[in-house]
Amino acid sequence: MKAIGIDLGGTKVKGGLFDDGYLLKTSRNSTDIAHSREEVVLAVKKTIDELMVPEVGRIGIVSAGDIDPEKGLCTLAYNIPGWTGCPIKAVFEDLYHLPVFVENDAMGALWGELTLLPEKKNVTMLTFGTGVGGASIIDGKLSRSSKTAWGHVNLIPNGRACTCGQKGCAEMYLSANALLALAQEKIPTLHSTIELNDLYMKGNPAARMVMKQYADWLNLFLNKITEEVHPALIILGGGLMNAKMMKGLIRLPSNRYLFAQLGNQAGIVGAQALPIPQ
Repeated sequence: MKAIGIDLGGTKVKGGLFDDGYLLKTSRNSTDIAHSREEVVLAVKKTIDELMVPEVGRIGIVSAGDIDPEKGLCTLAYNIPGWTGCPIKAVFEDLYHLPVFVENDAMGALWGELTLLPEKKNVTMLTFGTGVGGASIIDGKLSRSSKTAWGHVNLIPNGRACTCGQKGCAEMYLSANALLALAQEKIPTLHSTIELNDLYMKGNPAARMVMKQYADWLNLFLNKITEEVHPALIILGGGLMNAKMMKGLIRLPSNRYLFAQLGNQAGIVGAQALPIPQ
């Protein structure tokens, strides 16, 4: 059966058309999160329409935010204004008259990566993009505990105020937005993490200093996760982890982590394979 997998993040929608798990075609569109829920829906719809063929029998959508997969509802979105409360499943089933399955984006990415690691029973997946997401498989079962909502675990006591209402969350130090803000303190003319990566790879001292601080926070985060759930493997994914400057920053033993093997396609691979068994 052909299926469409959609990965909705804070700045873009990625999609793929699959045939029995094999990727046939991809699509990608921007989302302007400053606009309305309706415009986010239109961006997702545009992506689906670019992939749609008559043989498609199901659609899977993984989204940033807290997701109730049974209801297909976004219960809370930190990085997509207006998305909280969106009945994602109902909206797209009404549009396409096909079964639609919905899940959190980090859980979807983990589900996608596990297609390549079927023997692993204790794995944590982290995604670093507009925000920081995370999910864990513990003893072969997906954890839905708030303790494994890794982007909002306390990293720095009494630290920066987070959109979730807490202070010191990992997301406020390790997301692409947080890294860019940190870098702009040292390099005010900087416009993107892509520029930061270029400067870092050229040996720019300010860029190197920024990444040393980021590496300290990142490894503190990884150590907290290791102490909490003792994963056999931590997978590092999301757009930020594709940057060359990230390589060599991790201080865990090399057999305890890997960069996402599916790269930016982990989310769409996981989405098309939904639902995740409970």
